[in-house]
Amino acid sequence: MALQQDDIVEIAAVLLKDPSYTTWLKANLESILQCIVLPEVEKELPLKNKTALGLTQYTKNIDISGLTNLTEIFKVEYPPDYQPMRQRNWDYLDDSADIIKLDMESEPTDTDETLTGTVTFTNASRTITGVGTTFLTELNENDFIRRAAVTKLYRIAHISSATSLLLERAFAETTGTDTANLTVMRKRSTVAYVYWGSKYTISDSATNAPELLDDILVAGVVNYALQQTAITTINNVNLGETAAQFYASLLKEKMKAYKTALGGLRPVDDDIAQWFSK
Repeated sequence: MALQQDDIVEIAAVLLKDPSYTTWLKANLESILQCIVLPEVEKELPLKNKTALGLTQYTKNIDISGLTNLTEIFKVEYPPDYQPMRQRNWDYLDDSADIIKLDMESEPTDTDETLTGTVTFTNASRTITGVGTTFLTELNENDFIRRAAVTKLYRIAHISSATSLLLERAFAETTGTDTANLTVMRKRSTVAYVYWGSKYTISDSATNAPELLDDILVAGVVNYALQQTAITTINNVNLGETAAQFYASLLKEKMKAYKTALGGLRPVDDDIAQWFSK
């Protein structure tokens, strides 16, 4: 299991030979993690996401405003799930950071349709249930659905009955039930996969960073804590030149190793889609 903020800071303090937070305050180490180390790591290896979004009717545009903490877009696949994969060039529309325009000839004419009945979505579950729904007649496998309140679509893997179906992957939004005739469905011809990077969220109780980043996050906190102290001691005659030289020497050695590891984070892979879980 990946380390949470408390774990990272505690390990860093031990490596700094300051487990009681005498020289480096805990709040200071937490600030280094959140304000310096995480942004550096995200720049080299952002959190990878694959999200199905609908194209706006009669345009080549996709609204990406629902992609929370977006740092970069790697790739857009349209239409989804074809072999070989059909990657589209894209650009922001009119300098807008919320809408991208695909480079392609045709424009989809279909748009959102709504399902009969009430539909319940449960966070972290692939199973969707309905009351008064007609999934067997209104939907097909490989169609996409979404809650009325969100923009992210989910592909249907299997339809069990008129009131039950299975998504390709677990529903990641807030649990809830759409009132009658509000749940949105789309055909594959109106949906694109957006492969994008986002920020990591690390707190004392949760993290979405992968375990493979644990060591480099700890190393980053240690190195920048040493850097701050080295600068401080150089400018603080009360600590003396010996202390300044010690911290500066230790920092140089550790920072070189940290930067080398940081530079090796971004994978070299011609097929960027292989980075992403379905």
